[in-house]
Amino acid sequence: MVRTLSTTMKNLALLDVYGRVRALFESMLETVDGQEMISQPLTQQAIADRVGSSREMIARILKELVFGGYIRLEKKKNHYYSKAA
Repeated sequence: MVRTLSTTMKNLALLDVYGRVRALFESMLETVDGQEMISQPLTQQAIADRVGSSREMIARILKELVFGGYIRLEKKKNHYYSKAA
């Protein structure tokens, strides 16, 4: 528990929002049918709460990540994210 808290505090202090979103996504990745994806539903507000940012900033980051081809939005209704192939 202390190690998890220490890692979280280190990330909040040293990483920018992009880095924290990346770390969150990497920690939640699962392999489903040979593809890495986040299978639990995430809203922009839930992501913002977990990384200590505003929902607006998360919306901008996700838009840039999708536009750049780094992630793909699989099911918009449930907000499933996966790594772009």
